[in-house]
Amino acid sequence: MANESFNGMSLRQFTAVESIFRDCDFSNICMEQACFGGGRHQSLYVNCNFDGAKFDSIVPGDARFEACSFRNVKIKAFNCISVELINCIFSGVIKKGFFNGTPFGAHPPSRKSNEFRGNDFSGASLLDVDFRTGIDLRLQRLPVGEDYIYVEGGAQFVRSLPSKDLIAKYGSHFNAIERILTEAVATGQQQIFLSIKGFPASRRPMLMGLKRLAEGMLLA
Repeated sequence: MANESFNGMSLRQFTAVESIFRDCDFSNICMEQACFGGGRHQSLYVNCNFDGAKFDSIVPGDARFEACSFRNVKIKAFNCISVELINCIFSGVIKKGFFNGTPFGAHPPSRKSNEFRGNDFSGASLLDVDFRTGIDLRLQRLPVGEDYIYVEGGAQFVRSLPSKDLIAKYGSHFNAIERILTEAVATGQQQIFLSIKGFPASRRPMLMGLKRLAEGMLLA
């Protein structure tokens, strides 16, 4: 399918099964639930426009997006186990979700990894969004500022954390974050990205402490 317009549509359910979309306009579409790649074979979106879209995608399926625009979007959930993103741009808000570097599931794709490079998230607000299982964050543009923690050497950072001091100061709040970081590194995520606002307010002072530690290690 090429050069089709779905502009401004309001859908309870959007499901694409083993489909190809080229230069299609999904701008300002509202989808209560979106499955971008149903079936056993990957769906492909090339140079498609999702600007102003609002959607929830708990199970987006096996989909590949190349040079697609997601400007000024409102995404409630985007749980990308088998999604590939290449040279896409995002702005607006993603409230909850994750991007996997390694696909898995009951019927995972035959590929060993999801291609994920050249994407620009710098203008987006990522509130509770994880990059995990081997996403190379050096190949993306990420948002920066007081709301975010970025560590390039994730494994070294976790090993270097003064855990006893942090547990004494923050208690179970640090224990929970340490488990998250340790699991991320153990499952192949070499760079760490955290959104401070994505965590409960009670944990944010501890996360700001981690941010200062990360920045201190970077400057050391």
